[in-house]
Amino acid sequence: MFTDAEGGSFEETTDEQGKVHFETSASGTIGLMTSFIEKDKNGELAGKKYTDKAHYATLTFEFDSNVSPAAEAKQSQTKRPNRPEGAFGPQLPEAISSFGGAVHQGNLYVYGGHTGKEHQHSRDNLSPNFVRLSLSQPQQWEHLSMGTPLQGMALVSCGDALYRVGGLSARNARNEKEDLHSVAEFSQFDPKTSTWTTFPDLPQPRSSHDAIAMGDKIYVAGGWALDGDRNGKWQKSALVYDTSVGKLGSWQELPVPPFQRRALAMAAWKDRIWVIGGLDDLREVQRTVFCFDPHTNVWSETEKIPGDEMQGFGVSAWGSVSGLYVSGSDGALYRLIDPQGSWEVVDKFGTPRFFHRLLPGNENTLLAVGGASMERHLDYLESIEIP
Repeated sequence: MFTDAEGGSFEETTDEQGKVHFETSASGTIGLMTSFIEKDKNGELAGKKYTDKAHYATLTFEFDSNVSPAAEAKQSQTKRPNRPEGAFGPQLPEAISSFGGAVHQGNLYVYGGHTGKEHQHSRDNLSPNFVRLSLSQPQQWEHLSMGTPLQGMALVSCGDALYRVGGLSARNARNEKEDLHSVAEFSQFDPKTSTWTTFPDLPQPRSSHDAIAMGDKIYVAGGWALDGDRNGKWQKSALVYDTSVGKLGSWQELPVPPFQRRALAMAAWKDRIWVIGGLDDLREVQRTVFCFDPHTNVWSETEKIPGDEMQGFGVSAWGSVSGLYVSGSDGALYRLIDPQGSWEVVDKFGTPRFFHRLLPGNENTLLAVGGASMERHLDYLESIEIP
């Protein structure tokens, strides 16, 4: 079915090559829907029997009748849909969410992530890209040597290297039953040689967690372990690894956190480790904020982040000299300048997003990288000035 910009609908049957031809002279939004029915495919779903299988696909796009097909094709290669005024640098190689991101020695690194539609999980929906962008000359993404394609993992800058912690791998193809597995991988990337070195695994596989570095140590909290389906085993522990001993070290458990979370955020600020938001073991979104003091080995709780009931899900955070910053699904950039104080709104991103990364940009800026909006995954960065 073809729906033109004036609301007219037309139906045609494709030829033997699967092609069909429509004509329209009206500029505006075009809608397409295709269907294919498999006969005599008997089965049962939710207690109801069926004999046929119907497959549908839809597409909408903007059509300009004043632009030739060749020019429109060329234009579509460079156009960034809904690119806001505050967008920074070139678009990502593809739209992604739930990926690893870090800034290291003036470069932004982005690793893996989920592509495609929400809740579609397969090895085909794992980004094969590990890329780097110069923040001082953000002209083009540089493709680097990729390790295991993953989503729901953390990428951390610590010392002279980057570290990849845990993540989720999918063993099934796009049209197969989901076969999802958290991994315990912990690897170091040397930016000078572009090589990976295997470090000691996490004690258990973990994904949908977060990690952050403070000094020579990497801290990990939250997440769960999947072993085939989506019924994950929640991780109750928080961990620390001292990178000063290289790959000869081992993961150590911190005092048990007073929470169980996944899809959460971590940040280092005021010599403490901060754990923000997430989905709890009852599958309820939380906006809680906890911090861990490594000098006293004590967890404490402070004021919740503002926002609606979705705000804590897939948030991202960053700690800087001027405060602790958090952004989530409502699009606002919140700041805490006193651990005992209240959150304030600094600014607002052009596109609200979650399962993104909030990272330092050039001087006095923060970047919102990739992620998902309520409509789609995102392939661009936004920049906001901070005090």
